[in-house]
Amino acid sequence: MRLILACWLLGLSIGVIAEPRFALVIGNKDYPKGGLFLPLTNPLHDAQDMAELLRTYQFKVLPPVLDGDQQTMEEAIQNFVDQLPQEATALLYYSGHGVQVQGVNYLIPVKYVFRDAADVQYKAVNVHQTLEKLKNSDPKDRRSKRVNILILDACLENLEQRKGFERKGLADMSVTGVIVGYATSPGDFSYGNRMGRNSVYTSKLLEVLRTGGHLPIERVFKQARIKVAEITDQIQIPATQDALMGDFCFDGCVEIPQPPLTPQAPVVPREKVFQDPLKDGGLGPKMVWIPKGSFNMGSDKGDDDEKPVHKVTINYDYAIGQYEVTRGQFRQFVNATQYQTEAERGDGCWGWIGTDWKQRPDFNWRNAGFVQTDQHPVLCVSWNDAKAYAQWLAEQTGKPYRLPSEAEWEYACRAGTTTAYSFGDDANQLGNYAWYGENSGSQTHPVGEKKSNAFGLYDMHGNVWEWLEDVWHENYQGAPVDGSAWMSGRTSDAHPLRGGSWYNDDNWLRCAYRDWYLTTGGDINGGLRLSRM
Repeated sequence: MRLILACWLLGLSIGVIAEPRFALVIGNKDYPKGGLFLPLTNPLHDAQDMAELLRTYQFKVLPPVLDGDQQTMEEAIQNFVDQLPQEATALLYYSGHGVQVQGVNYLIPVKYVFRDAADVQYKAVNVHQTLEKLKNSDPKDRRSKRVNILILDACLENLEQRKGFERKGLADMSVTGVIVGYATSPGDFSYGNRMGRNSVYTSKLLEVLRTGGHLPIERVFKQARIKVAEITDQIQIPATQDALMGDFCFDGCVEIPQPPLTPQAPVVPREKVFQDPLKDGGLGPKMVWIPKGSFNMGSDKGDDDEKPVHKVTINYDYAIGQYEVTRGQFRQFVNATQYQTEAERGDGCWGWIGTDWKQRPDFNWRNAGFVQTDQHPVLCVSWNDAKAYAQWLAEQTGKPYRLPSEAEWEYACRAGTTTAYSFGDDANQLGNYAWYGENSGSQTHPVGEKKSNAFGLYDMHGNVWEWLEDVWHENYQGAPVDGSAWMSGRTSDAHPLRGGSWYNDDNWLRCAYRDWYLTTGGDINGGLRLSRM
């Protein structure tokens, strides 16, 4: 629910930048009650984070406009345009409500109470006029080499036709000499993110720009589009209108060679990601085929239960969930079967109450003590609950779904590496791959927001612990070496958990780290990921 007019930015290593760069960022959040436009969650953070990243790419960022009224916004835009040299990069970023009236797009200021389309035409900022100002700000030379970039991340749905609104979302625009990035397809709407700092689109855009400054801007938009479409299950698909005459990169358009993967970490082709159809309609979880191979399981540097290190050869293909099972996927199972989890049937599950862990009868997969959407990983499921979900999915698909074995999980987590984490040994990089104690804000986050490992698997580190098929053993003496689950030698009252969670520190998120829990137990940092042959 916001608009972004922006020139593309970001990157951690700065190349040689020849042309002057100017940016203006605007974020509108606190819309007054009683009008068409409700207050938003993310715009101020979106604008601030965008400004900070632009500065790393040598942009001169004018004072941001935060919660601006119409006069403030229009004066800031005019002041911005007046400062632009002939050969410059001009970036205008807006985050807030946006809407179209009769095919014209408008940015919605705060403070005024909008009641209908006529109010918008009179009291909002006309995007098309702003574009013309950018294009014609150098009237002496129509051959100016200026790069003009707009990013539109603001759209609304369900504005009433009786109040003069004909279509939802933003209108398509003809923009010669400008590249426009839309947060979603013209005529559609985009999402804020009440659980996070940034909107869905802005968060993914910033993510791409932090590491992709060397890419042409068109590729930056495309990568952000793919990430947004994936995390929203294709509901929100960003769009681009490109009328630039040359290339533009935030970090000098230098192709940075990627380090080669180790021989044991092949990249999984896109066709290896699949979803099985359900008998009752819809699709099962996204699964990734994992290639055959060998690896050394465990760690000599870890705890005693991670030893002895032993070679495991998985001489069969298997698939594992690309993401942790979400609350929405588990809800589908519950609605179909009327299943009640052990926490619901018993004394609830264990949860963090701010100072300590406590079992509460009102804690279960529906209520974790903090807000969750259906895109968050399911919590408070016991090993028995996880098995029941896997069995239902097997019946729905006709495929042998199950919990992964410990060996399968660690092999998939490592993705060909021999380091502590799937990306190396540097725990300082964990924030790029995991939600954990340092960055989670003491809660889960929607699956797939961080980087994947080389097998294309997300959240193998952090977010929630994941149940495994095996029974718990205190070390690897006598463990299977063929990848199978270790079901003998102990009673079945406890089972391993892997991956760490939003609550844990970096040590607990290592690929080799092991924990366990009772078969019937569950808490608000434990979930699951499925496997199948």
